[in-house]
Amino acid sequence: KCVGGALIPCEPGTYQNETGRAECIACPPGSYCINGERTVCEPGQYQHSPGKATCDVCTATNFCINGFMNVCPFGTYQTQAAASTCDDCNSNYYCQNGVQTICPEGNYTMTSKQAWCPTCPDRHYCTAGVLISCAAGDYQPETGQNSCLACPVGASCNGGVATRCPDGQY
Repeated sequence: KCVGGALIPCEPGTYQNETGRAECIACPPGSYCINGERTVCEPGQYQHSPGKATCDVCTATNFCINGFMNVCPFGTYQTQAAASTCDDCNSNYYCQNGVQTICPEGNYTMTSKQAWCPTCPDRHYCTAGVLISCAAGDYQPETGQNSCLACPVGASCNGGVATRCPDGQY
C-alpha cells in the first residue's frame, strides 16, 4: 500500500494488487496472504476464514482443493491428512462421510463405491460383506442372515430352499 507517497507493506493476511492504493484488503477464504501477495492454498490445504497468512492441512475423511475442505462424497473415503482427492470405497464395504466401514453381518456389497450395504437375500448368507449361496444340504428362508441352516429331517435342500419330502420318503 502507499501512504503519503511512502510504500508500506501490507500486514500478513492482507494484500493489495492495485498500485497507488492506500488500503490493504483482507485475504479471502481459500487463500493466504504474505508480503501483500495473495496465493490460493495448495491442494490438500484449505483456509475457510478471511484475513489469514497461512493455510491449514486438510483432515482425514475430507479432501481439499482450490483452498476449501470438503467431506468425501458417499461411496468414497479418505484416511490420510493433506489429501486432494478421495478413494473409491472397496467391495464388501460401504463409505459415508469419508469413512470406509465393512458391511455388517447379514449385509453385502458386490461392487466398489457403495454408500450402503443391501440386506442379504433369502437362500443366501452374508458375512464380512460377502454374499454367499447356501451349500447343498442347507437352506435359508429369511433375509439378512449371516449363516444357512442345516436341512431339516424330512426335507431335501437345494439352492438354499428346503422342500418337504413326499409322504413315505425321507
